[in-house]
Amino acid sequence: MPPVLGYKKRSCYDELREYLLETDTKKVFIVYGLRRTGKTTMIRQAIGELAQFDKTAFIQVNHTNTLASINKDLKKLQSAGYKYVFLDEVTFMEDFIEGAAFNELSAKELNIVKNRILSEIKGRMMEDIILLETMLANPDKRVFVLQFAIGEFVMIVYDPEAINCEIYEIKHSTEVQSQQYRHLVDEEKCRLTTHRFGDILSKNMIHRGLSQKVDDINYIKIEEFLIRNN
Repeated sequence: MPPVLGYKKRSCYDELREYLLETDTKKVFIVYGLRRTGKTTMIRQAIGELAQFDKTAFIQVNHTNTLASINKDLKKLQSAGYKYVFLDEVTFMEDFIEGAAFNELSAKELNIVKNRILSEIKGRMMEDIILLETMLANPDKRVFVLQFAIGEFVMIVYDPEAINCEIYEIKHSTEVQSQQYRHLVDEEKCRLTTHRFGDILSKNMIHRGLSQKVDDINYIKIEEFLIRNN
């Protein structure tokens, strides 16, 4: 786990901490929001703080997990005296939407949750497709996700011969907002990338909207990007 305790805490961290320090609560606290906005980092900050006082566990959920398997793990942790258990990426669970987690939701609330989850899944599928197609189209280059202590470049296309690279974000959205490409213009992230992979030739945002240039960021419509790679 990265040393995140020293990182600046989000404004909502105090709300999470206040909830966690309540001694008699038996509720589940859900942290939700857009991808790569710091949710996991905030959870790790909480774990780093709480682990000093109580037994704390972190479960990284993946596609092979089910509600039944997670519940089994939770019971084992409870028996072992763990007070705090954090689950990351719960929407990856195979039966998450149909599972008991939504039994008490109204039809309207369930529809809202399903739409949010489906949007998240579509975003991840879009990333996977673009990464795979880019790898196939560039056999002489390295194509990968570059993770930082906070945030990531969803795709880097690195040319080991020329020692340069292109960096990408991918959004399942038609909108254009500066928040979307904040990592691409992060000076420290770009410095670290240049140090390891050479000059950055371009900064790109692949999305579902129109191709255009905004603040030196190349917004590329996904269909045009895939055609260009074929």
